[in-house]
Amino acid sequence: MAITTTYDYNDGVNRKSLRQQFHHTASMIGPIPWLIGDDFNIFVVLQESFDFDTLGQYSSSEMIDFQDCLSALALSNHLYYGPLFTWTNKFRSLPECSSASESDSS
Repeated sequence: MAITTTYDYNDGVNRKSLRQQFHHTASMIGPIPWLIGDDFNIFVVLQESFDFDTLGQYSSSEMIDFQDCLSALALSNHLYYGPLFTWTNKFRSLPECSSASESDSS
């Protein structure tokens, strides 16, 4: 079994580069089980997006590239169970994104 851990880039150009590295790694490890632990900074399941309720069904070219990568490498996305949005990055325009300390101070 092969295990890879990484943290994906925030911009699409560098994410594409990392996916190319995944393809290279897959060719090196061969047909053994492969687990990749990563924060891909993109999602496969639309409902994991904070704006899904507003935007509904949509996909971006980066999402499609990521889905194609998973498919080409015969990888599957393990669905996440639990709170989807656990940090705010100090983004204050959405009420559900306020931190406990901000709401306690009002």
